[in-house]
Amino acid sequence: MYNKLSHAKKNLSALEREIQILAQFNFCLFKKNAALVKSYNTLLEATTAKDQALKYCEEKISSLKDRYDALDTEKCTLEYEVTTLTEEKCMLGREIDRLTDTIFELRSLATPFSCDGTSAEDYLNPGW
Repeated sequence: MYNKLSHAKKNLSALEREIQILAQFNFCLFKKNAALVKSYNTLLEATTAKDQALKYCEEKISSLKDRYDALDTEKCTLEYEVTTLTEEKCMLGREIDRLTDTIFELRSLATPFSCDGTSAEDYLNPGW
């Protein structure tokens, strides 16, 4: 019986050492698990921040595209206005040339003096 008791004590001591080793191992696993959870949370925060930055960039790109489209439309409108004004300028230039020709024709037809003594030049160019 003493042998059995001695053997049981040895087994108990061995089991206590094993329990102690398992407790230390469990503590190490707990620490590693805590570190992994912390790393996971850090990655999750970084991913969330990245997603928010990406969303901001996409919104900014969309806004810039809208602005570009508006500016392109305005550019087309201004080009049309420039074309219209250029055509109008040409028409006015032709009208001025025609009126100038008419003035020179009238000058050539006018008599040098009128009945009241005013020259034809004074009638055609008042204030000159």
